[in-house]
Amino acid sequence: MAEVKKIETQKTPRKKRKILSSLILIFSILLLFFTLLVSITQTSFFRNFVKDYLTGILNDNFTLKQSSINIGELEGNFFSEIIVKDVVLNVKNDEMLRADRVKLNFDIFALLNSTIEIKEAVLNNPTVNFVRIQGDKGDSLFNFVYLFQSSDTTADSSEFDWKINVQRLRIENLNFTMLDSKPQDLPVKELLIPTSQHFNTGNLKISNLVLETKAQYDKNAVQLWINHLGFNSNFGFDLKGLSGDFYISKSRAEINRLNIETSKSWLQMDYVFIDKLDLMKVEGLPSFKGKDLRLSLVGKNFNFDDLKAFLPAVDFLDGDLFFELKCKGKFDDIDVEICRLKTPNTDMGFSGELVNLIDPEHLWLNVRTTEFRIDPEDTKRYTPGLPIPDYTHLGVVTGNVSYKGEPLDFESTFDVRSSAGNAKGFFNMNLKTPNINYSTSVDVTEGNIGKVIRDPKLESSINGHIEAIGSGFALGVINTTLKYELRDTKLLEQKIDRSQGILNLRGYNIEADVQYASGKFETMVKGNINVRNFNDPVYNLKGNVRNLDISQFTKNTADKSSLTFAFDINGHGISPEGLKELMILTWQIHITGIMIFLRLQLTSKYLPAVPVIMLF
Repeated sequence: MAEVKKIETQKTPRKKRKILSSLILIFSILLLFFTLLVSITQTSFFRNFVKDYLTGILNDNFTLKQSSINIGELEGNFFSEIIVKDVVLNVKNDEMLRADRVKLNFDIFALLNSTIEIKEAVLNNPTVNFVRIQGDKGDSLFNFVYLFQSSDTTADSSEFDWKINVQRLRIENLNFTMLDSKPQDLPVKELLIPTSQHFNTGNLKISNLVLETKAQYDKNAVQLWINHLGFNSNFGFDLKGLSGDFYISKSRAEINRLNIETSKSWLQMDYVFIDKLDLMKVEGLPSFKGKDLRLSLVGKNFNFDDLKAFLPAVDFLDGDLFFELKCKGKFDDIDVEICRLKTPNTDMGFSGELVNLIDPEHLWLNVRTTEFRIDPEDTKRYTPGLPIPDYTHLGVVTGNVSYKGEPLDFESTFDVRSSAGNAKGFFNMNLKTPNINYSTSVDVTEGNIGKVIRDPKLESSINGHIEAIGSGFALGVINTTLKYELRDTKLLEQKIDRSQGILNLRGYNIEADVQYASGKFETMVKGNINVRNFNDPVYNLKGNVRNLDISQFTKNTADKSSLTFAFDINGHGISPEGLKELMILTWQIHITGIMIFLRLQLTSKYLPAVPVIMLF
């Protein structure tokens, strides 16, 4: 037994050595195989074979489209790196794509996990030319559409389940051209692309484009990290640098740390976040209902030339400004924390709530401005293309405004101050009613009508209070009560110590009850005026006058007087011929020490007056 055990013990190490030797042999064979394989791939024969094989397969398909692809050289080990040099793709004998060098570093073993792993992709000096050409059916379409257009309608449209991970993508000095047409006998690369006033896909030239980015893709989400994007263009928009993080999935879209710097502007977006939204299935504004939103955007210097380059319709805007927008909430209930515009001379902003933004017919706002400062000079500077009246003579306007309600049914308050006076109050309006309902209350101090309309004859200093409530504006339907009160006011070269009154506007009828006092002069008027025929109004007015000095109106000292009388006027028109009856019940005249009492009645436009005169 002892001898048997000894023999078995001796056999065990031999088996282990045999297994180890076999593993070493297999590894050596595999190593030799891979060494030989790599060595073969580095030969010019193998590289030319692969190059010719690939171009042959591609050109077999491209020939039907009168197209071809050429590759200058292939380099790399083909297991982790491929370098392609001098790639040219021609469509109908014209260059569509060219690249001096394309380098790919990848992980081939990631394919086992259904993943395309690109460690680095670099394109040097690529050129892309998209030009409209004539298709096989005589139609006009871009060359890239023509090249890849397929008549096979049974192509598999199933979802792409693979993952793609690009750790680094760099494009250096890309030149891109897009044209609606070109001379048939002239290659694209020999064309001189003219400059354009605006972005135009029919005449577009992008040059010196540089992109540094990384990206990830799977069937549920796409992520893109842009470290740098810059280019020059032929339409006046030069991007010096763009960077930011982008994410889109079936349930969320967001942008973080976005920075855009052009030759004229600088914008920064800390974040924009839209939750519970699949951007691939958006069907109009209702798709945004109930979706969460967060946004923080700052335009440190925004030049309208950059906006006009893409939106020609806003060519009435000009200049540079600062703006800031920060909001959160849902698309149908947004809380605006701050929205601000600032120029060297103007500063204005607001905060508040926007409801039903996705349903413009039921949009509702509750916003209030911060203390604003508006220089009318900026109106000329920033909106030169709009026929806005010139109010620079008013100087800087300051104040604040609030707005609550819908665009057609709202309440607002205001407190506005300027060199032409100050106004504080509220204004409410409902345009949904047939005759438009409204109400307002305004306190005015130092109001200068003459300065506003640039008429020295109307220089004034108005102080008082105005109220109005009613409906309608047009004669015949207006139904409004207007109340006013003036104090310490100068108007039409008259000093008004106090004046107050009520005007009831009822269709074509105006019911008036007005009181007026200036120094010793006082008057009161009550009555009715019908303006159905505006050129021939009908009136019935009663009132009295005390201490009227005519010289105050004529500016002639010879007319100095002190008239006191009561009157009752009944007539029509604005000429004496239309006067039916004028009755002055008591007329007391004081001229240079003579007191005259007179009673006068005129009952026909040509009948003489019947006076009663008493002298003292």
